Amino acid sequence: MPSDTAQALINLYSRRQAGGASWIFSSALAAARLATSSGGTTTTSNGYVVQDNSSNVGAIFLIATPIMGYGVSKLARFSNKKLETILTAYAAGQGLPRSTRRKLKPRFFNEPIIQYTPVNATPAK
Repeated sequence: MPSDTAQALINLYSRRQAGGASWIFSSALAAARLATSSGGTTTTSNGYVVQDNSSNVGAIFLIATPIMGYGVSKLARFSNKKLETILTAYAAGQGLPRSTRRKLKPRFFNEPIIQYTPVNATPAK
């Protein structure tokens, strides 16, 4: 198995796992921030300022759940178990699945795919 392909697969899966974790963390952080934020101030008829702490937890839950679910799905689709399965099959001589091949972009390889070699120009006579 070429080590550059294996390293590219590892890079792909690690980036996707990190992306999934960041989606989960950011949605949880935003939901916690919205749930603990103050709802604003209102003034009653007798002049007292009353703090309104009613945050709409249902709306926060409806917003944060799909975002968190997206992060969980990325962690599930790019798990270490699936990476191990693909690397083992590839080492045994099987080709990469089409869906995995499509996800492997040049940025996941350590070396650039296109290498330019300088051409010495000779003047025309």
